[in-house]
Amino acid sequence: MYWEDEPDNHNPERDVVMNGDVSLTAVFVAIRSSYDLFWNANVYGFGNIVSENDVDCGTFDRGEEIQLTAVPASENYEFVRWSDGNTANPRTLVANRDYDIVAEFRHTGSVLLSQYY
Repeated sequence: MYWEDEPDNHNPERDVVMNGDVSLTAVFVAIRSSYDLFWNANVYGFGNIVSENDVDCGTFDRGEEIQLTAVPASENYEFVRWSDGNTANPRTLVANRDYDIVAEFRHTGSVLLSQYY
């Protein structure tokens, strides 16, 4: 179960401030024993993702936690955010749903372009 407006909030109880119309939706999902977690960088060579204990992507038991760190390739690159908008780095994924997460990196310096005639 999670809240539609807060997909990372799996707490069944929630405080709500009633200062206007409020619409809340609890999303219930079938409980599975395992989930698929995948992660990758947006551009090859800009950076990579290091997992705690060098765990590879794959299938994880429900509730298992995997800590991921987005590591820029050099000082010319920086981590921007994860594809779901989360900016925590490192971040922990909990195997309570399937994930396919991309670490978004960008180039920080100027790019030298050469023209050939």
